[in-house]
Amino acid sequence: MTNAQGDRNDFAMPAAWPDLHRQADIDSTVGATRLSTDPHDTHSALPALISDVADQACRQLDPTTASPPQLPLTHRTRPPLYATTSIDKGGRLADRAPLRYLSWLAGTPVSITANRRDGTITVRRHGPHAISNQGRLCIPLNTRLRLKIHPNDRLLVAALPDQDMAVLYTMTALNVMVLAYQEASSRARP
Repeated sequence: MTNAQGDRNDFAMPAAWPDLHRQADIDSTVGATRLSTDPHDTHSALPALISDVADQACRQLDPTTASPPQLPLTHRTRPPLYATTSIDKGGRLADRAPLRYLSWLAGTPVSITANRRDGTITVRRHGPHAISNQGRLCIPLNTRLRLKIHPNDRLLVAALPDQDMAVLYTMTALNVMVLAYQEASSRARP
């Protein structure tokens, strides 16, 4: 499978996605999909379920297979906000909602750390980078090159207010998690 830039992607999209029911709010102005973070919503435990199943699947799979990145799941006073967003040619994320949810205003200093093995980017308060004057997060070029992120690629942003951080997941990382989930759920079926 190739992306818009003609680069080969080692992960093909699954033929059939699992039937995951969720409430979604489509933000047409930025093209983002946000999963419900209502603590009374019975589907809000979905990320924890996926994380647990993916972890179990990775233990059962070949040990040389990279384990899927895990969401840091802890006792929460505020639930995470999940948003998918695109990235432009300057590395700016289109959706500002995760940053507002974290109360990161323009000029907020942040550190940006790429994990090539997991295909994730961790953003924490206090660091050499800053939220732009327009309130956008800009991913540095060297980080984008390291993770092979191209303009118009989509990322899943997990805003984790209790930890004052955001984790950005590439589509490759999501493919690994979904494939591990499918493998584990197919083994669990009678």
